[in-house]
Formats: sequence, C-alpha cells, structure tokens
Amino acid sequence: MASATFFFSAILTGAPATAADGTSTSTTPSTSSSSNIFGHGTDSTSSSSPSCDVSHYVLPTEGPVISFPPAAIHTFATVAGLQTWSKHLNKLETPIAVRFTHLIDMMNWNCAAIYSDSWKNALTKIDPFFHTPKDLVLESGETVSLHSSDTRLLCMVNAWATVIQDWIPEATKDMLDHLDEFMYANVSAGYNADVDSCFDLADRADGSVDDDCLYQVAQESCFAPSIIGSIVGRQLNEYGKKLPDFVNKINSSS
Repeated sequence: MASATFFFSAILTGAPATAADGTSTSTTPSTSSSSNIFGHGTDSTSSSSPSCDVSHYVLPTEGPVISFPPAAIHTFATVAGLQTWSKHLNKLETPIAVRFTHLIDMMNWNCAAIYSDSWKNALTKIDPFFHTPKDLVLESGETVSLHSSDTRLLCMVNAWATVIQDWIPEATKDMLDHLDEFMYANVSAGYNADVDSCFDLADRADGSVDDDCLYQVAQESCFAPSIIGSIVGRQLNEYGKKLPDFVNKINSSS
C-alpha cells in the first residue's frame, strides 16, 4: 500500500496529490471566515451534544502517537492504521483486496474533502455532501480549526471503526485494539443511527441520501470527527453495495 501512504500523507498535510481515480486534484483550500457551531455565519446556539467538546478535535496526548516525529505525526499515525488493514487485506483474494484498498482510499479522501473549502468527493468528482466551516466557536468559547490534519485523521479513524465489522469482520478485534492502543477518544464501532436516518436503507432502496438531513446531524454534533467519520463510512458502504465483488465478500462473511 505504498501509493496509499503517499496519498494519505498528501491529503493530511495539504501537499499536491492525486485523486482516487488517478486524476490531479487540488489540495489547496481557499480561505473562508470563521463560523460558530452552526455555520453559515448564523448566531451561535447552545448544543447539549457531548461531541461539542474541544477534546473531540485533537489527537491523543498519550500513547504511540506522541512518539512520532512532530512534522510527520499524522502520516505515521495513518500508516499505522493502514498496516492494521493490510494484515487482513493480504489474506483476501487479490481482486477483493484491491477493491477494499480502493474503498479505504476514497473513504479517507472524503474525510479530507468535507473538512475543506473546495476539495471534491472522490466518488462523484463534485462537491461532497457539505463542506464544514473552516473554524468554529464552541459554546465554551474555545475556537477549533476544522480544516486541519487532526480532524481529517480523526475522521478517517472513525470511518474505519464505522465499517470494519461489516466489511472484514475478522479484522474487527485488531482494528479496535489498534484504536485503543493509540488512545483515540470518542470512537465507536459500527454505524450511527442518526446518520443512518438520513440514508434510504430500506430493502430494494438505492441508498440515496438527504444532504440537508446529514448537514443537520453534523451541525448538531459541532461537525465532530466522530460523526463526519460515520457519514463517510456509511457513504462508502452504500457505494460498495453496488459493486458485485464487494457484495459477494460481505455476503460470504455474514
């Protein structure tokens, strides 16, 4: 997964990168103004969501992460997570392993796209469901930068936890052990019920999504990586369900 390592390093740091389909994609966001927790420059409204706490937007201050070189901490942390995926991808048939690698690639990219001003959805090559504000002011008065390497990495981590049990059940323990070892806070395995309510998941449904509903769910969480990661994880799962080899692997694991 050497190419994936460069790709994720680029989207975390803002260096020039190549999009998931191999086309060149700008990773230099435009400048936007600060926003309160509900974005769009509206007046701040209090929120009781536990996600609206500054601890949800920063990397752990203990554990393996702090041993990495400061200038490359996000890249090293990403590679460590990819190695956990790789241990199980290497056991799959090559076409399935390639498919999952591609899905993980796009999932990570879409985390970065949402936490940006202008980056595009890896699946559609147009804007993602929404772009978060560049900054937000929490009810506590603290200002959090959302378009940062911290939030992008934390979104990826939460997206991994969202899909791992569904995609590769036998990898679930290793992934959750990895996330626990790295002391990532506020991470839960599986899909989020509030996020799922915005997707059409009924039998014979097409997986269509209500963008306004997703924005509201994200907004109420103060655009926390735990919720953005759940959104991106569900998005990639619904995309994968349209791919025959992905469906066959999921069905064989059920």
